[in-house]
Amino acid sequence: MLLVLLLGIAAVGVGVDPAVTLAPALAEQLGAEAALAGWMASCFGIGAGVGFLLFGPLHRAVGIECLGSGGLLLIAGGLVLAGGTDNAPLTLIAFGVSGIGMTLAFTSITTQIQNRSPDELRGRIMALWFVGFVGARPFAAGLSGWITDTIGVTAALVGVALPVVVVAYLCRPSYLASS
Repeated sequence: MLLVLLLGIAAVGVGVDPAVTLAPALAEQLGAEAALAGWMASCFGIGAGVGFLLFGPLHRAVGIECLGSGGLLLIAGGLVLAGGTDNAPLTLIAFGVSGIGMTLAFTSITTQIQNRSPDELRGRIMALWFVGFVGARPFAAGLSGWITDTIGVTAALVGVALPVVVVAYLCRPSYLASS
């Protein structure tokens, strides 16, 4: 179960990377000026802040287990929406949705890891958490950059979203409860 949750935090790291690395290519695809890339990253950050406001009420309403997989699905959904539209305002909203998902998934999965870790191993497990979250990002950036250069930015956004959806399925509450 802890391994699945660590995979979940790595998926968060992979899913948040496009807000920085693919935003310039997406702004170019939309025919916009470079400033739109900054706005995309800003909307992702604003969404992350909104996610903090939503976390408490959602935690009480649906439970922390649902917020991990649900947050991952929001990240992926926002990425697919951003890649599938040629409308700049909708793209900004999509990055905001991904930001909300990031906060929900990040906070939920991290809390579950800490709650389920034996006291004597918590430090070591959180070191693996750090490797998963931060260590996955360079691979995601390199792969999504290569996909953008060879196929296009839409394919890269979908290519990032797909593994995030797979991990969201693995992090579903029914699976974590049975592990």
